[in-house]
Amino acid sequence: MKPLTQPTQVTRAVFGLLLCIACAAAVAGEPHVPMPTAPTLFYACLSTGRLMEYDSAAFARKNPGPAYKDHEDLHQKMTAAFDEYLTQKYGFHGIVQCGNHNTLAEAQQWLQWRESESHGVGKQYQYIATDWTYDTDPTESVASATTTTLDATAPAGQATASAASEPTAFFFCVAVSKGVAYESAVFEARNDAGTARRMFFTYATYLSEKYSVSAMANCRSRPTRAEAQAHLQEFSAGVYGGASQHVATGWVYNPT
Repeated sequence: MKPLTQPTQVTRAVFGLLLCIACAAAVAGEPHVPMPTAPTLFYACLSTGRLMEYDSAAFARKNPGPAYKDHEDLHQKMTAAFDEYLTQKYGFHGIVQCGNHNTLAEAQQWLQWRESESHGVGKQYQYIATDWTYDTDPTESVASATTTTLDATAPAGQATASAASEPTAFFFCVAVSKGVAYESAVFEARNDAGTARRMFFTYATYLSEKYSVSAMANCRSRPTRAEAQAHLQEFSAGVYGGASQHVATGWVYNPT
């Protein structure tokens, strides 16, 4: 689920907790994503906003069990702890997401991809890698950080292929908070995992800034606009996170 800088092994890594939370209340008739069953899960977290990205180190946690609620509770505690750490150490408060992977090596490779992605052509934000982990007691150790100021003037020869040559699909995104489903419009975008991940975080940032909502998005695609619009209607009509109210935000993904 990464662009061309992605390690090949990470394609098999499951950004599992995000996927589980995003899909746990799927449309009626669609199967639920099963909870991970491995006794130990491996995590990495990031926080984005204000042209900054802060990443945690990779770390392990005991599987909280087969119940979705227990995974959700762990995720909420984990993201709150990382946000508190960043607020206290850096005065930074952004959109935090933590996800699990199959192995510690895959979580580390995902973090390496995040750093290499930050050096991409046209990127104009700072990347900071911390050694924070959820198990670390901040009173016992002080996390170190490495800061990279990104160069937005990479040689033109490094540019990727034109978007026109890339396969596209039609997407919509939905996020639920306190019984309210915030729905984007249907839009066309590149059909690759890197775009899908950026789309996910961009919509979360938009909801935070526009509606003061902190919620994870579920972005879905279909081959045609008509199919995406029909699926959005079906998705919205389904039992999604207990939503009793729907807000059409009109948001569309803009890669620039």
